[in-house]
Amino acid sequence: MIQRLASLRRPRWNGPRIRACALLLCLSAAACGGALPDRIPRTVHGSTLRGAFVPPYAYEAYVRGELLLAEGRPAEAAAQLELASTAPDEDPYLLSRLAYAQLLSGSRAEAERTLAHAGRLDRCSEAVWLVRGALAERAGDLAAARGALEKATRCAPHSARGELALAELLASHGQPAAALDVLASAAQRPYGAPAERALESSLTSADAATFVHALADLGAYRAASSEALEHAIRLSLQRGLPRLALRLREQHAARLPPALEAEVLVANGLLDELAALIAASDAGALGGHERTAEIALQAHAYERAELEATSALSGRTSDAMHALRARAALALGHGRAAFPDVLAIHEATLKRAVLTEALAALGAPALARELSAAK
Repeated sequence: MIQRLASLRRPRWNGPRIRACALLLCLSAAACGGALPDRIPRTVHGSTLRGAFVPPYAYEAYVRGELLLAEGRPAEAAAQLELASTAPDEDPYLLSRLAYAQLLSGSRAEAERTLAHAGRLDRCSEAVWLVRGALAERAGDLAAARGALEKATRCAPHSARGELALAELLASHGQPAAALDVLASAAQRPYGAPAERALESSLTSADAATFVHALADLGAYRAASSEALEHAIRLSLQRGLPRLALRLREQHAARLPPALEAEVLVANGLLDELAALIAASDAGALGGHERTAEIALQAHAYERAELEATSALSGRTSDAMHALRARAALALGHGRAAFPDVLAIHEATLKRAVLTEALAALGAPALARELSAAK
């Protein structure tokens, strides 16, 4: 959470040019008597505002403070941010940055006093509650830290920062499943894109037990279709958890992409549903001619399997597609039509296996057994 706070709304500039630009802007603004066109958003009394929050004559000190924080020099940063905060119109966001620098520099008592003052200016500042969470975490009071971060979320409902920080707090203190639950819930909100990206990343790295536990409560996914949910379904399939993938699919508000839907149905042996999906979808939606041929054979949709294998072979020759088309022909009772494909297979083991199937289908089981037993 400390690392996330370090980057909170920091100006996205770098290099020595920042100092020169900041100084030039400050001097020009002061000379013209105007305010800087600052775009940094912050919450004030529960509402998001965009505009200048540092007077022009104090802006250079603020930028220097942020640069020093980024460089890992919190004591020097605190000095600059304190200088910037001496303006008559005090801003709780700026004070929260000062408190954060004081915390990192080891001046906990000063950080608490600064935050207390910021809290009196605005009782619902997201930035203030985020730093309060960091203070509580440093003190080992996880309940207070969690409460502060939840308050940050309530104060800034259009921001995911509180939930991201809370998920980071939980994960770093041995509660990865709870962290995933927080991200899953946050990802469903209208402004949850950052949480959704964090959720996808966390699901990828979570161990199997945590992954299953985190997704067992599916209520958070019930609200809407999301890329994060589809990602979770794919991961469930990759980890050999087809029933979990099916349960997730049932919570999806919209239809899954046909290719992913097919994977879920194949993994769970739902062949009737798979056949219906194949009949209603073109090969492009199902992953191409080869993949469609494969799943059509599994679904006993033999005509479609034969058709798609033919389309695939028109583009490039493939032992797998020759074998698949031969098996589809055998299933349709077209034994003689299967032999050109059998003869076209180059790989010896595969050719023997398909030829054995062909002989058995054509009423020569003894010969099929003899061929199967041959080395």
